[in-house]
Amino acid sequence: MENLKPHGGPRTHWYLVATVLYCAVIVLSSWLLGFYGLGDPSRRPLDPHEWGDVLAGVFSPLAFLWLVYASLSQKAELELQRGELSANNDAQRKQFEAMSAQADAMRRQVELMRGQVERESERANKEARELRVWCELYLQGIARFHDALIDHTAHLVRDIKPALPVSASRAKEYFGLDNFRGTAFIQNGVPRFHYFDGETEAGLIALIGHIERARIAEANYIMRAKTQGQIEGRDIDGMAAVLNQLAGEAHNLASAGLQRLRARGA
Repeated sequence: MENLKPHGGPRTHWYLVATVLYCAVIVLSSWLLGFYGLGDPSRRPLDPHEWGDVLAGVFSPLAFLWLVYASLSQKAELELQRGELSANNDAQRKQFEAMSAQADAMRRQVELMRGQVERESERANKEARELRVWCELYLQGIARFHDALIDHTAHLVRDIKPALPVSASRAKEYFGLDNFRGTAFIQNGVPRFHYFDGETEAGLIALIGHIERARIAEANYIMRAKTQGQIEGRDIDGMAAVLNQLAGEAHNLASAGLQRLRARGA
């Protein structure tokens, strides 16, 4: 017979055996004592209340036995429930500890990410500041290039032209754009033109084109001076006009570019 009892509770089959034995003892004792004396005319039938006393006396021990069984079973079930509650509490505590550990890990990860974002932001801000400084210095260099062109143009017209005729071998010295340090400076900045605003970038690209056209004009004037054997006044005037035009474009670009750059950084 399957024992359907809580773990640690009373064994049901022993109580069933005890009940059966008790009933057998009652029946046997009643027989031996003549309780079943059928056909004995001298035996008086029991009154109803006497049957009640007999039945109460017979079944009281059984009731007490199964009351003990019920108490022990309930105690075992309560212990089982207490164990389950304890296990649930342990499981919840472990789950809480795991969640706390996970929350701590997430908090550390968030702090790490925040620090990384702050470092990236600081680096980006530093690069932006350095880039803005470079852009401003570059435009200031174009402004100085304009000043050098103006000074050289004035030197051609004021000093060189009155001294004509001058040997053609001096033409490269007087006309050469590469004599200006700013020419190479402007051309070296081409890879970084995209750091400027769109209008300034377009102006810088146009300025590079103007420098190339000035070089072509310079080469023509040098070639004509060599063909003529000397530098003539019209060559001085022509080159001065080319340099003045280039200087004006450089000045306009540098002024407008610096104004937009400073307005954007304000």
